[in-house]
Amino acid sequence: MKMKHYTYITLFSLLAITTSACKDDDKKDVTPEPVKITFTDKKWKTETWDLVKPLDLDEDGDKETDLMQLLIECDFDDFIVFQKDGKFITNTGDKRCNAKEEQESYTANWTYDEAARVIKMKSVPSGLEKDDWEVLELTETTLKVRFNLLPEDGESAAIKSVMTLKKM
Repeated sequence: MKMKHYTYITLFSLLAITTSACKDDDKKDVTPEPVKITFTDKKWKTETWDLVKPLDLDEDGDKETDLMQLLIECDFDDFIVFQKDGKFITNTGDKRCNAKEEQESYTANWTYDEAARVIKMKSVPSGLEKDDWEVLELTETTLKVRFNLLPEDGESAAIKSVMTLKKM
């Protein structure tokens, strides 16, 4: 059960960094308006999850950028919810990978910095800073985030990813 939570946190972290900022010469000195918190209490399902820098994650000799191809069928109906009370919920959906696994888990607390467009995640129960998810795009049906994932082996370089979530 804990392994699946770490897998999701890792995968979410990898996807958030993939998108890089582009400079538009026609829009100099334009400050984007802060994103309003419209993503709460909705079910968000992963649509895309990409690495910024290709890595050989499955150790088959080929470097991957599409993390979705590393998931198994039972993961594709999983979703997350940012509850208004600040709880981050993961749900395994109807297709569980492990029958003994809890369907729904409260894995982190979150806050949102509208000016910086950042969702700050804190692990439960430690309360330690977990991840900062930069909001790249937010509409009624799409939430695109970029975040870092530090490798378990302690290497100093972060693995960067971008994840696109769709409202269910």
